[in-house]
Amino acid sequence: MARFHAAHRFARIGPRKVRLVADLVRGRSANEALDVLRATHKRAAFLVGKLLHSAISNAVQRPEVRANRLRIAEIWADGGPLRERRLRWRAGPMGRMMPIRRRTAHIHVVLEDPGEGLHEGPAAPAGAPTPGPAPAPGRTEAPGPKKPSRAPRRRAPAKEKPARGAAKAEKKGSKPPRGKKGGS
Repeated sequence: MARFHAAHRFARIGPRKVRLVADLVRGRSANEALDVLRATHKRAAFLVGKLLHSAISNAVQRPEVRANRLRIAEIWADGGPLRERRLRWRAGPMGRMMPIRRRTAHIHVVLEDPGEGLHEGPAAPAGAPTPGPAPAPGRTEAPGPKKPSRAPRRRAPAKEKPARGAAKAEKKGSKPPRGKKGGS
């Protein structure tokens, strides 16, 4: 499976805005993603669309790759550095000034081409056993049988409790009355 990468670094847009658009096209075919991006009314959609065109161009330079088979394997946006020479400020607390943070993003797209020769063969019959996982390296025998699970513990039978009203009346009679500790 061939993979093709394209990146737009230092894009003058915040990474959160790009991630909203990237989530729309992740996992789609390249043609379907281009259609979705054309219909999306966000500034990041234009940037991601240009980047997707670049990744497709990178892929079709190899003669065995067809653009119709490409799909987006990965797409992500990382935060870049804040833009330098920030000449704009905003009001801060206690008469101070705070810089306006002008963010940038690094946008990456990875396309994959499954290829014609990598299609799966015919499906196995319903009753056929499936092969199990391969043994760990250095281990030749199969693992032993599982230990039987322990039976759950049984609780002791509950003691019979007297009715609520009777218990309170019993307790009230046994306690000395509250009051001053000393004196008459």
